[in-house]
Amino acid sequence: MKKLIITNTFVFIILMIFILSFQCIFSSDNVLIGVFGATALLMLLQTDLSFEPIKNTIMMIILFFAIGLGAYIASDHLFLAIPINFIIVFFIYYKFGYITKAPLFLPFIFLYLFLAPFQITPQQLPLRLISLIVVGIMVMLPQFFINKNKIRKTTEKILPNYVNLLIKKIKILTDAKFEENIEEINKESNKLLDQLKTIIYDKKKSKFYISKESKTSLNLVVALENLNFFIDNVKKDELILLKEKLILLKDNIIKYDKNSLTNLKLKDSNSSNFNIQLKTKIEFAIKSLIEFKEEKSTYSFSFNRKSRENDAYTLTKFKFNPIRLSYSFRMAILITITFFIMEYFHLTQGRWIVYAVLSLTQPYYEKTLTRAKQRFLSTVIATIIISILYSIFTTQISRGIILLFAGYLMSYFRSSYKTSMILITITAIGMALMPSESLTIVGNYGHVNVIIISLLRIGYILIGTVIALLVNKFLFFYNVPKANNKLEETSNNMLKDLFNNLEKIIFYNNLDNYVNNSYLLVSSFQKTKIENLQYLNINTNNKELLDIAKNNIALSNSIYFFTNFIKQNKLTNEEQQSLIQFLNNFKNNPKNLKNNLENKNVSDNIKALSYLLLEIYDNAKVSQVI
Repeated sequence: MKKLIITNTFVFIILMIFILSFQCIFSSDNVLIGVFGATALLMLLQTDLSFEPIKNTIMMIILFFAIGLGAYIASDHLFLAIPINFIIVFFIYYKFGYITKAPLFLPFIFLYLFLAPFQITPQQLPLRLISLIVVGIMVMLPQFFINKNKIRKTTEKILPNYVNLLIKKIKILTDAKFEENIEEINKESNKLLDQLKTIIYDKKKSKFYISKESKTSLNLVVALENLNFFIDNVKKDELILLKEKLILLKDNIIKYDKNSLTNLKLKDSNSSNFNIQLKTKIEFAIKSLIEFKEEKSTYSFSFNRKSRENDAYTLTKFKFNPIRLSYSFRMAILITITFFIMEYFHLTQGRWIVYAVLSLTQPYYEKTLTRAKQRFLSTVIATIIISILYSIFTTQISRGIILLFAGYLMSYFRSSYKTSMILITITAIGMALMPSESLTIVGNYGHVNVIIISLLRIGYILIGTVIALLVNKFLFFYNVPKANNKLEETSNNMLKDLFNNLEKIIFYNNLDNYVNNSYLLVSSFQKTKIENLQYLNINTNNKELLDIAKNNIALSNSIYFFTNFIKQNKLTNEEQQSLIQFLNNFKNNPKNLKNNLENKNVSDNIKALSYLLLEIYDNAKVSQVI
């Protein structure tokens, strides 16, 4: 807690200094650009944009420039604002709104909505556009320092903890003294890998291609995850050897010593099924660890137009974004309409309707309904709090301190929507009461007291809530069951595609990117499905639900493992043909494949791959892919 307070306080002070400096340079008219620019900087640090520095910097500059220019035109032309608002809002939501991870659109959309209602003169426009260009560059600069080698650093941080959980899991399975719940261990381990998979997937190019740095990390992730699945399918007495290997593996992730890796290898004398499978998995983990530790950090991407056509051909037919597309359209329509109403009727503080719509409208109807209840309750609580505070503290300085303190407290309650809305409402009402001609009610009524402003805010929030609920119910409707069904359908189609392309994976040497992305997407879909249900407090301990998610990930993992084991061991033409023959026999009668393992003429590579095929088949059968 002490560390959190120090960190938050330090960040808050730095931000205050930055905002004041920004105001001095670019005037008070543009101070909000600095505020939301700083917010965008902090939020975008979650996403690694450092791998394409020129492209991403230009994109960020163009985005901020478009926001400024669009807001200028929209503020001066009521009807021209309709298409401009729609286009800009749609682009922001589609670009930065995600279904499988936390969205990043808030600083961009809030900046636009704060700028659009207020007119500036043509003389003020150049300085505003310059400030926006500066902010675009400012948002990108920390990427090259803070996110440099982010994947490597995150991998070295997360994977030792992941292996510790696997060791703990084995202790629970082998020692009756341990009473901890294995499902909790599985949830915690899945959470760690999901975090790393998201970072890896974010750092991609041309929708499909991850960097070499990402690839080495992903191989290691898959190797360890495969060992986790393996733990669930071996006898208790066999787990002791596996635990020993995991301890050595963890030590080398923390402090790499290539010479000690020889201790990880299994002796060839024991040819039991368990030893053959464990040897395959450990060898893949060793090779992946060596590649990860000895590969120099690089942002290079290895692809060309021809390989792209061969490599990604199957993924292009899947539509991944129907939910995000419908959400972006819904938000663009909602904000365009409410903005028009606010401007047409000259509603001072009418932007609160727009902000309420923005805050409440979620991809899924259930989340919108939940937020609507929380938002109204938070607004009422906030109005009571600020009414009491403003009756006690009557000077502008004391009230300014209250607003700053409310802003500071927000850093501690980002995960709590209800509490965040209380603090945001206090700030909003407080700012509305600051002496400014633009913040009077209408005409010559002058400045009003906190009670009237509070009631006004409650009224506007109610209007925004009703609009949000109606539109979410009847326009591009999506609820959690519908979304989860879509995610599951896409995931199953991808898995079927992977399974049906096993022969191509063996024959062609350039399909690993297709496999990489399929694995990452399937993992992401399954994670999102469970999170959606958790949000609704649906019992996610349901064994059937968790088994479906686990088996789907296990299938994509085993095919990834199979693909990259082939690449690492570079099969001869003879081995390749033998494996394809075995695969065909395997599809007709999987049980016959076991006979291959007893064939002395079969190479070690083919034996290992035969076991992997059995693993793929078992996972595919449970996942109902075949």
